[in-house]
Amino acid sequence: RRGGRAYGTGGRRRRRDATGGRLQRTTPADDSGGRLRAPALARLDVGESGESGEHVAARADGTGGRHGAPAHALDVGEHGERGERVAAPERGAGPARRGSRDRLAGSAMARPMITLRLGLEWFLNPDHLPFLVAQEKGWLKEAGLDLHLVEPQEHLDAAEAIQKGELDVAITEPLHLVEDRAQGRAVRGFARFLHTNGGVMYFAESGIERPRDMAGKRIQYPGAPGPGGPAIVGTMVEADGGRAPVDDFVRVNEGFHHTQALVDGKADVATLAFYNFELVEARHLGHDARFFALRDWGVPDFCQLVLFTTPRVLKDRRGALQALVKQLRRGIDFVHQHPEEARALYFRASGADPEDPLGAKIFAATAPCFTFDFSMSDDYFRRLASWMAERGLVASAPPPETLWTNEIAF
Repeated sequence: RRGGRAYGTGGRRRRRDATGGRLQRTTPADDSGGRLRAPALARLDVGESGESGEHVAARADGTGGRHGAPAHALDVGEHGERGERVAAPERGAGPARRGSRDRLAGSAMARPMITLRLGLEWFLNPDHLPFLVAQEKGWLKEAGLDLHLVEPQEHLDAAEAIQKGELDVAITEPLHLVEDRAQGRAVRGFARFLHTNGGVMYFAESGIERPRDMAGKRIQYPGAPGPGGPAIVGTMVEADGGRAPVDDFVRVNEGFHHTQALVDGKADVATLAFYNFELVEARHLGHDARFFALRDWGVPDFCQLVLFTTPRVLKDRRGALQALVKQLRRGIDFVHQHPEEARALYFRASGADPEDPLGAKIFAATAPCFTFDFSMSDDYFRRLASWMAERGLVASAPPPETLWTNEIAF
């Protein structure tokens, strides 16, 4: 979940150990918190994958695996163990039903499949559940789509990868969309699918009771000493009637280990913290964690995940993107209507430990965050871009109509 950019909000590049024994996140080496461009992309081949557990070198997309990463392929069709294809039929499927499914599969295979490479904002996690559902259920294949989820080895500059033809579409947050466009990049968002609650986390024993109490405090945020942390906290302090000169804040960078920074007494507050992750983590560890939400204290609510690409790809691949969004909707409906089956599917597909109590709590807190309304408004982006310009996160606010289109969401 993203971060490490010049504004230093920290985004959502989370520690992997909290969601199934994955490696911990590291902080960008540069002091500015700028992007780390990853030469390696791990491709989770959830479409037409090749040998179990191996990266397929020759693809229809023509990349030929040129990133050179020791990537792994994850088959998420009718599967059992991670990377292993099994032949077990659907429970209770009679001959007539199997025959119908065979005809459907034959029909899907008869037409050419359209490959879409979708860049994840970070490692595979519960945020991506609807895509896994759509693949597991065979809906993407029925729609003629061969979807590859591309998991970056390091932080991925997805806008650049799309422009280079290495990706077709990617996941980001509205904040990053504004930043990319302000830097002159041709990007356009077109479908929002997750909306969580993000803000500033603190512990009860800190003595902080309201936002203006954060004036002059030590702020933990991964992009420190960039401007993002003071921009968020300062806006909240001022919204609560306080004064918040940016130089009064102490900037702390403990990577993405927000909870640990508070536990170790290295910071008083941490941002950007998410209600479905850091708050869950801190409380799971026994801390009385409290939270000021962005949307309650003057900061535009950018705690959302959206799909974006370039205007050219939107035009040239409109039909494929419409098909992707349609199946994404089906996946979200399934998550809300069949939560237990969706949960089992996620842990099977991701390889995360379903018995890990923290991972299970994070999953339970994330599943309700998937949205039914994929659209976003010019008014929203106008306010977000203006706030970013006022706080020095971008040089100038790009026009909202250049950032988003609802032509596919609608």
